[in-house]
Amino acid sequence: MPSIRSSATAEPPRAGTDMAWTRPNANQPRNLLLHAVRSAVGPDAIINAQPISLEQGTVLSEPGDQVRHVYFPVSCVLSAVTVLRDGAMMATTLRGHEAAFGLLTALRKARTHARCKVQIGGPAFRVDAKQLSALFDASTEVRQLFLDYWDAVMVQYEQTAICNTRHSVCSRLSRCLLDMHDRIIGDAFPFTHQQMANLLAANRTTISLAASSLRRSCLIETDRAYVRIIDRKGLRAVSCECYARVRSRYERVFAA
Repeated sequence: MPSIRSSATAEPPRAGTDMAWTRPNANQPRNLLLHAVRSAVGPDAIINAQPISLEQGTVLSEPGDQVRHVYFPVSCVLSAVTVLRDGAMMATTLRGHEAAFGLLTALRKARTHARCKVQIGGPAFRVDAKQLSALFDASTEVRQLFLDYWDAVMVQYEQTAICNTRHSVCSRLSRCLLDMHDRIIGDAFPFTHQQMANLLAANRTTISLAASSLRRSCLIETDRAYVRIIDRKGLRAVSCECYARVRSRYERVFAA
């Protein structure tokens, strides 16, 4: 069973239409996509979003599972992971407070095609899949929002595929660290070299060499279990173009 705990954190009421993608705020915990849904349906609509806490390492679904709930991260990070027969794995997307897991599969009434794993633990919201399907059917604004979001997810899939074949491990690791940093509170987070290797479809030795290079350049601090971002601008300079392309597409989804 997934390791999920109820949380006392509640989503704040709808306030304005400013949906710019900023990093999570401990004083205003919210998921940008869920907030946008609330804005689209109006203040009178009731969306039953259950606040929960997700623990690092929890597997929320496996390929072929039926989607009963959709997860909206607040300051945790989820990954969609493709696992091959030989056990090799690669993350195809990361999901944070700009996204959801299970939404598009639920709307198609299909089954999951990838493993969903909690990479960084933290608060999230859980919403019944049938409720979101009903909103999609009833609201033109919600349909447009979800279609825009789906387009951003597809850009992320496509850019990840290109990135993994064209760019160096050091550039890809920098992109991955920026992606993580965008979705958490603070500058330090639990992230092992093995996690990095699994996410980037690289071997652990190669990842350790790349991390050492970033550390020597004073861009990050790292040990076996944690990473701290020291120089974000420096990481962006080392990162490939894929980071900016994916982020800009998500920013357009939440533009005011």
